[in-house]
Amino acid sequence: MPPQSLKIDHARYVLTLDRQRRIIQDGAVLVENGRVSQVGKAAELADTRADRVIDGRHLVITPGFFNGHMHISYAHPVRGIFPDEQASPLVHVFNLQAAMTED
Repeated sequence: MPPQSLKIDHARYVLTLDRQRRIIQDGAVLVENGRVSQVGKAAELADTRADRVIDGRHLVITPGFFNGHMHISYAHPVRGIFPDEQASPLVHVFNLQAAMTED
């Protein structure tokens, strides 16, 4: 498989987590071969091409920081989806988890 690149463009905020703790408004992040290779203002990376581009205008991006463990059934993503009086929503939660994609 050829190397893949991903660009998240025009992110509302990019929290760099670098030494200066920069917060970049209207930022962009380029990922090449699974590694963050560039972070900056969207205008600075405007000419940078990628195999896939994600519109980040409604996103807060934290390159290099990720949550490796999450229980969606315990958190806000399922709040209000299932009736509170239901004995156990686990069947529905498992169906929801099965429908999730990488995106």
